[in-house]
Amino acid sequence: MTAPRPTIRPCTLADIPAVHALLTETWHATYDGWLGVERVNEIAATWHSHSQLAAQVGRPDSAFLLGEVDGRLGGTAFAHAANGSIEIGRLYVLPAHQRHRLGTALLRAVIDAFPDAGAFQLDVEPRNDTALAFYRRHGFAIIGAGTDSGGTGSGISHLRLEWAPSRAFDEPGTGSSTT
Repeated sequence: MTAPRPTIRPCTLADIPAVHALLTETWHATYDGWLGVERVNEIAATWHSHSQLAAQVGRPDSAFLLGEVDGRLGGTAFAHAANGSIEIGRLYVLPAHQRHRLGTALLRAVIDAFPDAGAFQLDVEPRNDTALAFYRRHGFAIIGAGTDSGGTGSGISHLRLEWAPSRAFDEPGTGSSTT
């Protein structure tokens, strides 16, 4: 049986509490083992605070998207123009919705939101094999590494990945396993 087709839509201010809850859940599921529960709670309270998220809604040169399955929030993505490319600052899918094409739908929608972009970049924690495999399947390549993902002084290691429109993008339904 195939998973229901996701619906992608812009985030509104009314969605912020649900987005915060989604980000908190996905961060705990993904990062507790590496960063610890306390650090993930700290990040959720700052990076994913209601005020931080609300400031991204309707921001010029950005896309703040939600992915829903059967009318329920399952994922979110945020990207914005930065330094001549598009920075994908966030793409998270609840564990229950992973590997059902929601992540691919969100990624495709983010790319489609910037039709004239020359490149898309993002950071991935080096131990996040699931995310690395997902982005590699979609044509992203590692272009660097660092220790301040999410902001100056965070101390969180990351690999810097990039995708350019000249590279292939694996579309949903082509037979690959997608997030």
